[in-house]
Amino acid sequence: MNLFKSKHKKKLEQLEKAISEGRITSSQDVARILQNLNSTLPLRRDSNMDKYVKEGFEGNSDVFGILMTLATKSAQIPIKIYKVQKNGKEIEQPNHEFAQLLRKPNFYQSQMEFRMAWHLFKYTTGDVMVRAARYSRGMSQGRIDKAGMMLLPPQNIEIIAKGNNPLGIYRAFINEQFDIAGENVWHERFPSLTYEDGRNFRGTSPLKVAMNIINLQNAGQEQAAKLLKGGFPPGIVSFDEMQSGLTSTQEQQWRSKYKSKYQKDISIPIFTAGKVDFTQIGYSNLKDLQVLEMDENGTKKLCRTLSVPGMLFGVGETTYNNMLMAEKAMYQNRVLPDVQQFVDGLNTFLPAYGDGLIAKADTSGIEALQADREKMVNVLEKAIRNGMASPNDGAEALGFERSDDPGMDDRYIQSGLIPISMSSGEMPVDENNAEYNRRGLENGM
Repeated sequence: MNLFKSKHKKKLEQLEKAISEGRITSSQDVARILQNLNSTLPLRRDSNMDKYVKEGFEGNSDVFGILMTLATKSAQIPIKIYKVQKNGKEIEQPNHEFAQLLRKPNFYQSQMEFRMAWHLFKYTTGDVMVRAARYSRGMSQGRIDKAGMMLLPPQNIEIIAKGNNPLGIYRAFINEQFDIAGENVWHERFPSLTYEDGRNFRGTSPLKVAMNIINLQNAGQEQAAKLLKGGFPPGIVSFDEMQSGLTSTQEQQWRSKYKSKYQKDISIPIFTAGKVDFTQIGYSNLKDLQVLEMDENGTKKLCRTLSVPGMLFGVGETTYNNMLMAEKAMYQNRVLPDVQQFVDGLNTFLPAYGDGLIAKADTSGIEALQADREKMVNVLEKAIRNGMASPNDGAEALGFERSDDPGMDDRYIQSGLIPISMSSGEMPVDENNAEYNRRGLENGM
């Protein structure tokens, strides 16, 4: 009840008073009144969401570049559909119905475009909303209908409570108004810690957190563009030897002559006959505006907001090694968790397509993560060589399938190793034989 209290405080107070006075005693009456009260309540959303898209993402080259990079990296990671056997073995299903849907989510988008937009909406608005209506009956019950998965723009969506369901209706305002039932919308979000008016059901935009610095960047770039187009701000022209100053007529004549003679081309120097002084009151060059410094600072803060290393986007010193570590950090801290959220969402649909189906991200092609894989290979190789693991254990640890070949589950030791006590060539033959026999070895001397 407190969820919508700020919007309907008076009505709720009247309801509470009626209950306290005994005029409403039935729980069914209370439920009915609340249902009527909440049936058309919109959840409060960020009114600046459209600004994050137009001024943040579309209006700032640094923001656009960073978010496009992250979205592209995320969309490039293959998502595969597997069938889990009773023995736990996973068999890829490249031609499965859902795998085909993923390759062509709707009539106008490929998987790459769909997934890029999916992540861009999340980074920009904090919300991802996908129209994914499912059949309610028949052999295809629970499966996504022929329209497929269609992305909805969160900045144009209002969520309306329906009865006791705060996510009952997703109301879109795109050229015209239309409603989508809440159960037909796949909604993911950046978590929100604000619960008033149901704002916890909407995501927190990373651009909202960084909007002040983005606005500062935009203002600096806009001012620089104006200076380059119209020239630098004027100063004050004064005549040192004139004590009485200019009359209004003389001032007007001087302005007109200046405009007609010099303002057409600011690159032409000004020549005067008398002693003239000029006092600068604006910026004399673009460096004074510190546009580049503002851009770099803004990029650094935006990267910090998104948990990605700034050096990947031109901030800070770079070497091959720290770039490799930075790219690895970008995948581990931002890209892979976001891709996993996408995969988790897909897995909520898969039970309707058959038992034992799962979606998984394939990270084997990410070069930045292969350095750790090489270290793991070296460790496993030593473990197998020294009998601490079987070849199948090593294959499984690296993400490969276990083999049914004989001996792949056995553990091995190196036959070339001999005890130190047997290394001396002066050991008597009988002692040598006794040592072999004690260790259960054949062919003693």
